[in-house]
Amino acid sequence: MKRTYIILTEDMYNELKPLDRKYVRVIEEEKEKIYVANIDVIQQRSRVLSFLREIGGDLRYWRIDEIYVEPLEYEEIKETLKRDRIVFITGTAEYGKTYTAIRLLWEYYCNGYKPVWVRGGEFEERRIVR
Repeated sequence: MKRTYIILTEDMYNELKPLDRKYVRVIEEEKEKIYVANIDVIQQRSRVLSFLREIGGDLRYWRIDEIYVEPLEYEEIKETLKRDRIVFITGTAEYGKTYTAIRLLWEYYCNGYKPVWVRGGEFEERRIVR
């Protein structure tokens, strides 16, 4: 299988954030270093950014395919969504409901669906509704 790689300069490598450096292989040749990244990985990162742009999401979700930890109920949530075409994710504040919703959108996006993200009201409006 053929693979395509991007070669980075040392300066470019040093500009990468620590979590992005894990995608780059450093090859030491005598007294020189070569910084190589697999283009498939770069394209996957780009796909996540395209997805976030499409839903108007912010960059805190840009590692959704890497660091998301499924709640115990995740498979049940997915099955409910598949069966009923709607699911309500409720729970305590700051427990990952939005992250879970975005992860579900990401999975559907990867399967060819066009994601639509409808934001809730402002914080005060949401508080009143609760």
